[in-house]
Amino acid sequence: MRSDHALRNTILIIALVIGGGIMLWMGIDRINFGTIGLTNISPDYPAQDAVSYYDSHLFTGVLWILSALGIWIAAYGLWNFKEWGRRTGIYSGVIIIFGWLIIEYLAVTQSGYPANIGALFLGLAMFSLSSQRVKDYCNPSPTNNPEQKQAAFNELGEYEAKVFRFLAEGLSPEDIAKKLDIPLASVNIIMSQLRVKIKLQDNNSLIQYASESASDFNLSAKMIEAFDKKTPDDMRNQTNQSQSSQAFVVSSLDDEDQKVLELLAKGLSIPDIARRLNSTAVHVSLVNSRLLKKFGVENPKQLILQATQQGFLKN
Repeated sequence: MRSDHALRNTILIIALVIGGGIMLWMGIDRINFGTIGLTNISPDYPAQDAVSYYDSHLFTGVLWILSALGIWIAAYGLWNFKEWGRRTGIYSGVIIIFGWLIIEYLAVTQSGYPANIGALFLGLAMFSLSSQRVKDYCNPSPTNNPEQKQAAFNELGEYEAKVFRFLAEGLSPEDIAKKLDIPLASVNIIMSQLRVKIKLQDNNSLIQYASESASDFNLSAKMIEAFDKKTPDDMRNQTNQSQSSQAFVVSSLDDEDQKVLELLAKGLSIPDIARRLNSTAVHVSLVNSRLLKKFGVENPKQLILQATQQGFLKN
């Protein structure tokens, strides 16, 4: 159980528990009332009307009891930060309101027993669970908490932090791919990873969030310090100048690595390679990363150069 329950939400959960108890009491009371009334009814009272009288109380009682269970389930879900708990509470509110309207309609048209007005108010109150505050409570995200936000930034990898930084500066994914000298497909994969870590739905949300947040937080200390000292072009030039001394000598490649390497050399993108090999873009991206590590290089251009120099590719 997490310990970061906000006071207001804790009060809301307690209120739901109490509200569920009230609905349960009303349901049991209505069933008992119908049973007692049926037992004490006058012998002269029409049997059909007596059954209808009991059925109306039974229907109301069962409806209120089921609503109470729904409210308690919602309270349990909210206590555990579950989105289904919030939705269950809203659905319970809808059921209570429609049930109240049906009972009132029957009371007017068939001279039945009216519904308790307290049930209607409780059903309406359940719609408070649709507020943005409760949504954020059930879906905790780094975007809602400065400390969590900073922690998420600090966990970004080097390329993730670079892509986020460029997004914050207003660059498009295509421009970022050119800046970092990596395929556009790799940028898209990195953006997908960023969305998962920061819990955002789409690239537009990520771009907007980057532009709003980058100036307020240190994205990644281990990356920004070096990033601020050198432009990406400077970093690439330095890498190209020293790649012969940093690159690793590779003795052999397995079939999968060789196939991906050859297709990269032909200029195919990661999605195209995935389709050619009947694989997925994520898997091909992992193979690409594995090749970069094996050869000790940082981008596909250096990879192809080193692979050609070491005899794995023809000129």
